[in-house]
Amino acid sequence: MVAAAAAYYKFDIGQLPDDLFHEKVPVDKWLKTTTSVGPEGFPQDSLNKLAPIPWDVELERILGIALYMIGNILPFLLPTLCVLACFFTTAKFFLYFVLAYVGILFVVEHFFLKPRFLKLYNRIDAMSDNIKDNQYLYTERNISKYLSVNFVWPKSMQRPAMVSTPMIFCAVPHGVAPFGITAYPLWSKLFNDKLCHWTCAPVVLKLPVVGYYMKKIGYVPAKSKYILETLTKKEENVGVVDGIA
Repeated sequence: MVAAAAAYYKFDIGQLPDDLFHEKVPVDKWLKTTTSVGPEGFPQDSLNKLAPIPWDVELERILGIALYMIGNILPFLLPTLCVLACFFTTAKFFLYFVLAYVGILFVVEHFFLKPRFLKLYNRIDAMSDNIKDNQYLYTERNISKYLSVNFVWPKSMQRPAMVSTPMIFCAVPHGVAPFGITAYPLWSKLFNDKLCHWTCAPVVLKLPVVGYYMKKIGYVPAKSKYILETLTKKEENVGVVDGIA
């Protein structure tokens, strides 16, 4: 009996060996880890399995996600609390709590977990001037493990079909935070070698710390001007997230 030709492919980036999670690793080594099925698709419930993860990866993501989320509102929250603290004792105590909470998260993440994972993933520093390389940040490696991320695509998208074509990836809705798409290297490597720029609200790129990191991994404002420029002038990929479920 002849096996059915591959119609769908699956890539488990969460289970990808750590030594393959680097920019200079050829995409062929990633593709060798994929699995495929015929037109019938993958078996029911085969895509919703959670893989076990190390304790340090789970801890880093628990703290890292919390730090990222509060980092989005801190520039607005702190000035408000500082003003209210001048008039209300309750606001003063809440201000102290927020400062202590953020401080503890930052110290553990920056001075304990960051050096640990830079060494584990064989990275010299978290960020560089190379946007593609920045997409392999240790936090993004850990989120793919934390979420047990699997991606499935049809044969029509399998290499080399899209090698010379700038692509638009859409995720709708993206939830409170679009963590599902933060396996950033996948979008810049799996289907073609074009850097993928995800989009976000322009105000997010102006936030201190959070905005800096997002620019460093290639984010652009979610405006037609920047999307068209990326697709046409730069001939690079674009990722669009929209809506909150």
